[in-house]
Amino acid sequence: MAFKGGDESTAANYFLANSTKPSKYEDTLPDFDPDESDGCKNKYENHVKEKLQLLNLYKENLCPKIHALLINNYNVILYGVGSKRGIIDEFITSYLNQNIVIVFYGYKEDVNPRKILSAFREALNCDKMDEDVIMKKIDKLKEPIFLVIHSFDRLCIKHNKIKPLVNKILNRSSQIHLLTSVDHLNSPLLFTCSETVTLNLVWLNCPTFQDYNIEKSFAQLSTSRTSGSSKHRSAAATIMAVSNVYDNLPDNSRKIFLLILNYYSTQLSNGELSKSSKRAIKGKNEDTETESDEEADEGDKLDNSGKKGFEGYSFNKLYLDCMDAFYVNSEGTLRSQLVEFIDHKLIRCKSGTDGSEYVELLIQPKLIPKLLQELRV
Repeated sequence: MAFKGGDESTAANYFLANSTKPSKYEDTLPDFDPDESDGCKNKYENHVKEKLQLLNLYKENLCPKIHALLINNYNVILYGVGSKRGIIDEFITSYLNQNIVIVFYGYKEDVNPRKILSAFREALNCDKMDEDVIMKKIDKLKEPIFLVIHSFDRLCIKHNKIKPLVNKILNRSSQIHLLTSVDHLNSPLLFTCSETVTLNLVWLNCPTFQDYNIEKSFAQLSTSRTSGSSKHRSAAATIMAVSNVYDNLPDNSRKIFLLILNYYSTQLSNGELSKSSKRAIKGKNEDTETESDEEADEGDKLDNSGKKGFEGYSFNKLYLDCMDAFYVNSEGTLRSQLVEFIDHKLIRCKSGTDGSEYVELLIQPKLIPKLLQELRV
């Protein structure tokens, strides 16, 4: 039978071109080639004005609509091209500053069902970390609680118990209101028609065309920790991820991070970072690809000569250095500036052998010079 409007070869080519199997639902953001980053930035920069105008339009029109839906017992899902972190943060600041708000970032590795329950336990002042007790408290809830989850689709992929838990919480009380964002093309498949009706879900189209810099930085940091087959690739991914985080920080936060990097660079040049303490430092539940745990522990103890090993940047010294440079005006301000670094697992605060608090850089010492060069210090 001939193909209408063309020959048989045309028909064959058509079916061949459309016979490829669809790709599986991936749980990571699309691969990003560092060599193409300059070209992408140039394209984005051409539309900076238009994107700002779009965000201002959302602030004026979309944010009031979201608020009206939430207080009328609807749950809102924002979808569309571009990062929606900025518009959600703006909404929280403008409309929910007098309410209880629980925020989770789905692209972070440490978010799990237990953390969600723990957050509700704290908000409801529960005595026990028990799901039944927390649910009974939710049943008696009289004031609204707003649950905000960024990148909900990605979180559901990592933990298959997240969505049932969120559904259960929403079904227990009309005082719990959900605002979330999704990014994947197949995100509408997350909820069935029955769940959409039961949970009063409203999908709002919110394309911001903003870069996924923050979300991408977490994906790259995760890649750098898990891709042990290529040390070069791991180092490059780490440097690129840290650079992305750095580019999105406020000016004073950048200066504080550079202060920490330069301090570690000086200690590295002076030989304070000895081989026993040169290790890929790990966060909680995180693997390294250098020395064993026993070697890592030795870096925090006294060496054979009785001298204390390098433990990090003394918090008190960091605070005084930041005060002298006019980066902060109080200890609380410094701690709030460090939260972003801690969330991205670039640093951690720990107690030293003398009981003092130290700021420890969670980056391999050998990468510090390359990182400083990349940041053009």
